[in-house]
Amino acid sequence: MAHLSGMKNLQIVVMMSVCGFVAASACAAPLAYQFEIHQPTSGLNATVTNRIVTSGTLIGDYNADTNPEGTRTKPGLFGSFGATENVAVNVGVTGQLSGTTASRTSGGFGMTIDIEAGTASMDGLVADYLASGRLRLPASVVFNYESFRTRNPSSTYPGGIPVTIPFGEAEVTALTATQVGAGSLGTLTQVSANVFEFTVAPIVTLSASFDLLGNVFDLPGTPAPLVISGTITLGPGNTASITSVQPVTFENGQDVNQPLPQIPFGLPTVLPPGGTANVLMDLTLSRIESSITGTSTLNANGVLIPTPGAAMLGLAGLVALRRKR
Repeated sequence: MAHLSGMKNLQIVVMMSVCGFVAASACAAPLAYQFEIHQPTSGLNATVTNRIVTSGTLIGDYNADTNPEGTRTKPGLFGSFGATENVAVNVGVTGQLSGTTASRTSGGFGMTIDIEAGTASMDGLVADYLASGRLRLPASVVFNYESFRTRNPSSTYPGGIPVTIPFGEAEVTALTATQVGAGSLGTLTQVSANVFEFTVAPIVTLSASFDLLGNVFDLPGTPAPLVISGTITLGPGNTASITSVQPVTFENGQDVNQPLPQIPFGLPTVLPPGGTANVLMDLTLSRIESSITGTSTLNANGVLIPTPGAAMLGLAGLVALRRKR
C-alpha cells in the first residue's frame, strides 16, 4: 500500500510539472505564449495620410552671376519691378501624401491568458505595417501666399487663394506600431473547449517616415491605446493561434518648429497660366501628422513559454522519478 501511495504522489508531481504544456482547460495557472505574426495572411487595408505644415518665404532662383535668366519675384500686384529686383515672398506650404494601401504586416507579441480569471494581456507588440515594401502614394502641395508678381516668366499671383499642385507620387518608408509599458489587462471568454474570444487594448506608438519635397520626415510615435479583439485557439501540445479582423484608426501629430534645407520648386503660373516660375523655398516645418483609417487583419502563431514554476515542478518530478527507480 505504501508503494502504491508513493506512486500516486509521484504521478501528481509529474502531472503538475507538465501542466504548462497541455491544453489550457486542464490547468488553472495563467499561460504565456509568444506569437509571431503570419505575414502572408496579415495586413492593413486602409487610407494612409501623411502631412507636413510649413511656413516661410519663396524667392525666384535669379542670380546675377550664375543664373541671370532665372525667375525673379516681388510682393504686391502693382508698382515698379526693377530689372534686377528679386524679393522674398511670404508663403505657407502644406504637403500631403494620401491614398489607400493593401500592405502586409509582420512582427510579434506576447499573450498571457488566465482562463480561471477570464483575463488576457498582450505585451511587447511590434507590428510593421509595411512588411511587403514601401508605399507609393499620390502627393500634393498646397500653397497659401501673399500677392506677388514674377518675371521670367511674367505672372501675377493673387494672394489669399490656396493653390493645390499635384506632385506625382511620394514614398512612405516606414509605418510601425510599437507597444510601450507593461501589458494591458483585457478580457477572455471561453467559446468551446480550447477556443476563446479576447479583447486587449495595449498602449502603442505609431511611428511613420515619408519622403516629400526632397526631404525625409520622421514622426515619432505618440502613445495611444490600440484595441485588438479576436479569437485565440489553443492547439495540441504547446501551440496556439490568434485571428483578428477589425477596424483600426490611428492619428498622430507633433509640433516641430524645425528649419528645412532650401527647396527648389517649379511653381505653375496663375495669371496667365501655362508657365513655370522657378523659385527657392526657405521653410520651417511647424507640424507633421500621420493617420490610418481602415481594417487590420492579424493572424499569428504562438508557442507556450514555460514558466519558472512549471520548470521547477518538472525538475522535482524528474528527481522523484529517479529516486523511485
